[in-house]
This record gives sequence, structure tokens and C-alpha cells, in this order.
Amino acid sequence: GAGPALAQTAWSLAVCAVFVAAVGLQHWQGWRAVEGAGGWRALRDGPALPAAAAMVAGLVVLLRRHPPLVILPTALAAWHVLTNVADLACPTDRCAADPTIGVSLAVGLALAALGYGRDLAGRFREGFWAHLVAGLALGTGLLLTDWRGAGPWAVFVLANVLLVAFAVFINRAVYAAVGGLGIAYYLFRLANRVFVHSLLFPL
Repeated sequence: GAGPALAQTAWSLAVCAVFVAAVGLQHWQGWRAVEGAGGWRALRDGPALPAAAAMVAGLVVLLRRHPPLVILPTALAAWHVLTNVADLACPTDRCAADPTIGVSLAVGLALAALGYGRDLAGRFREGFWAHLVAGLALGTGLLLTDWRGAGPWAVFVLANVLLVAFAVFINRAVYAAVGGLGIAYYLFRLANRVFVHSLLFPL
């Protein structure tokens, strides 16, 4: 009915309100992110603090009330926290690869496993929100990866094909959408880069 749906929406908005309140606290205390700052100050002054506050609030609500929709802001906040911590631990100007890519892929795989576990337990609404954020994280990680060369692009296509196959296996359309968009992106790039001057495929 409308009652449970409204309650889930209210709890989710409450978690988002914690994020906004944490941002307000940062501004009130004059905590501003400073380029080059590290350690606790970088975590306190940057976007990781509001996201961490929202993540903790979401986990508390999930443990006490179990509203499925709250998984959405909680998972997004956790993903945001982990990518910020990874970026602070290994800045892109010091690391050979962007650490947030690996974190996004890891978060996506973890949430996909969580969602599949919820599906097996019959908690399909909880699984839906976990799968949704998992698809976003996996798609983001794949798109941000440097795929220079024919070999890496083949891996990119294979990864997206596997996402589509996984969607069929667990009956979740979000992975089919992400994988389909990835394949479409590759085909668009192929047409734009490889066949742009071809007589067979004039563009």
C-alpha cells in the first residue's frame, strides 16, 4: 500500500538529510577542502565526511527498520566514501592508475553479490536497489578505465557481454542495460574512429 512506500521514502529522505546536515556543519565550522591536504583534515573537510555520516545513518535505519529503499542512498554513500578514501590514499598524480576505478568495480561486484543474496532470500525489493547501485558502479568503473589498444577494448566488450549474460542468469535488467550501453558505446567509438574515412561505411 501507500503507507509502507511513504515510510520508505521518508526514511530515505532522512538519510539524505543527514548528508545535507553534515555539509552544513562543514560550512558552519569553516572546514574547507585544501588542495594537497592529507590525513584526517582531508577526510573532515572533503566530501567523504557527509557521505560517511549518511552511510552510518543508513546502516542504522536498515538494521532497525529494514526499509528496502534506504539501501539506495546508503550504498551510494558507501561508494562515495570508499572512492574518496582511495583517492586520498593514492592520488592520481602519484599512482599509475586511478584508484577510484578499482574501488568502483569492487563496490559493484560486492553489491551485485549482496543483491543476489537478497534475491535468493526472497527479498527482491532489497535486491533491486543493491543491483541498481551495483550496475552504476560497474558501468562507471568500466567507462573510466583506460582501454587503449585493440586488446583492452576486447576486454571491455567481453566485460559488457558478461554483464548482459549475468542479467539473464539472475533475471535483473539493470546489468543488461549497463552492458548494452557499454557495447553501444564501443560500437559508436568503432564507427567514429575506425570507419570514419571508410568508403564502405561513410560517416
